[in-house]
Amino acid sequence: MEYEGDKQVLEGDFGFLVSNDCPPENWDAITADLGHAWNVLETRYKYWPCCGNFQSPLEAFTKLITDNDLKPEEMEQVTLKVEGQNFLPRYHGLDMENHVDAQFSPHYNIAVAAHRVRRGPDWQARSTIANPGIRDFMKRVTLEVYPRCEETRHQEIDIERRKYIDRRPSCVEVTARGKVYAQATEYAKWLSVESPEYRATDEGLADKFRANTYGILDAEAVETAIDTIMNLESVNDIGSITRCFVKEGLNKSDRDA
Repeated sequence: MEYEGDKQVLEGDFGFLVSNDCPPENWDAITADLGHAWNVLETRYKYWPCCGNFQSPLEAFTKLITDNDLKPEEMEQVTLKVEGQNFLPRYHGLDMENHVDAQFSPHYNIAVAAHRVRRGPDWQARSTIANPGIRDFMKRVTLEVYPRCEETRHQEIDIERRKYIDRRPSCVEVTARGKVYAQATEYAKWLSVESPEYRATDEGLADKFRANTYGILDAEAVETAIDTIMNLESVNDIGSITRCFVKEGLNKSDRDA
């Protein structure tokens, strides 16, 4: 049986282009090399379970507190020197009500990282969002514009004419133990397209899958799913893929619900 997709998904008052603030001014760019150029090969992934703007400062922050073994109660102030777009209003809410708020708050995600919460779904769990220690730590986080971000953005977009921003600089300063610790980074892990050392690896993505399925699928099922996905060319039955994600113990009525 053939399946026909929505032929007007891009157009219309509420279409994809409008909803993403991208008016269709250049249709040729959308259809250029159609069937030959595969942008999926340039897919970037998020290492941390939150907005892409926070990936770089989280990388710098976690390295800093790990290298110096800093505990949450020792950190008096955390200053994030970041991209200018981090100053949009939606990134500055301190009243966390749900997982969407959690994804878009740099204060919250730095606080979660400071408390060494396991990377994965726990970052947006209700218990984590409601944690008094994390709520208190959020008040110690401040943001500043990092000039280095605008320098690299100008270089890559305006001068080099790259399709994607490769570098995502940030600098983090932490006041603790009577001194200021600093850590800078030029790239955000997994968000680079052109620098192989900063791209996601198959094993790294497999580890992310393990983290996201922890407590849902047993270890054997997780590894079976990873092996199946990594060897799709040898799969003859689509059911063998979907069965990888069915938790054992569910009866038929549960699966149909």
